[in-house]
Amino acid sequence: MSGAEDLLYFAGGLGPGMQNLGAKKQQRDRRDILNQAYQEQSDATSKSAADLVSEANQMSGGARKDAMSAQEDAVYAQTQQDLAGAGGDLVGSDTGGNVSSDFMKAKADKALEEGNRLTAIAREAAKLRAPGQLTADESQRRADLLARNGSMWGTVKNNTRAATLDAEGVQMPWYGQLGQIITQAGQQAMRAGAGGA
Repeated sequence: MSGAEDLLYFAGGLGPGMQNLGAKKQQRDRRDILNQAYQEQSDATSKSAADLVSEANQMSGGARKDAMSAQEDAVYAQTQQDLAGAGGDLVGSDTGGNVSSDFMKAKADKALEEGNRLTAIAREAAKLRAPGQLTADESQRRADLLARNGSMWGTVKNNTRAATLDAEGVQMPWYGQLGQIITQAGQQAMRAGAGGA
């Protein structure tokens, strides 16, 4: 065998090895990109499930009872504030002269009675308005949950599509490409040598 033939046989063995190493590196890089996208999907699934469980917990009997009570208290406080602002001095008297103590006592009793009446009105209004307000708040919370999840899954879908394109675009490293060239050159040289013989 001549030195040229030895070199061809050496290149014939070296080229496929380099090509194989390059192909394995290319596959690892692609797998890493896709695994990152799959991990993002897994994280999104976990977050979505946790959000849904949290929402479901808020719909349990005890949680709804507490939410209704809190809503009644909030509506009651707001109604009290609205009535106080609208009424001002409900039992007013601008007497410029002397007034008797009986008048002052009657005025104080009337103010107390009116305050108690307004408190009772506020409490009843709270009982009437709280269920509707609670339902509206729950609807808004669920709509927000759906919007956040929809946005999150849209982002995950787009990122997965981008990762797939990135993975498809991963090139074989230079040494793998060089191995392909060496292999092709060795095969052509062997064919040329066989044809010449």
